[in-house]
Amino acid sequence: MYYFLHRDIERANKGGQSAFNAYIGLSFFLYLYLGSLFGIINFFLKMNIPRNDAMLVSLVAFGVILVYNYFYLLRKTEEITLKYNNLSAANKKLGSIFIWSFIIISLCLFYIVLQNFVE
Repeated sequence: MYYFLHRDIERANKGGQSAFNAYIGLSFFLYLYLGSLFGIINFFLKMNIPRNDAMLVSLVAFGVILVYNYFYLLRKTEEITLKYNNLSAANKKLGSIFIWSFIIISLCLFYIVLQNFVE
């Protein structure tokens, strides 16, 4: 997912910090996705988690995602790019569709969870 997001941002920006932007973007959307899953789990298990605790846990989870993605994605950008540059045009297009679908689904799922499951 990182490669395809990096490639699409690089095409749109023509230079700059596309690797860093892809790293932050992917981390943020993974965080939204995990937050949505936690919201659904919280709703169905009827856990009454205080707002301050939920905020603390979410900030820690985002920090963990950032650190993990830094060491396994951002620092290895060249290696990842070399590995996936050899994909066929059809696979690259499929990868771009997948990453943008993931982004749209993450946003929609987060919105639905906020509207329906969070009290």
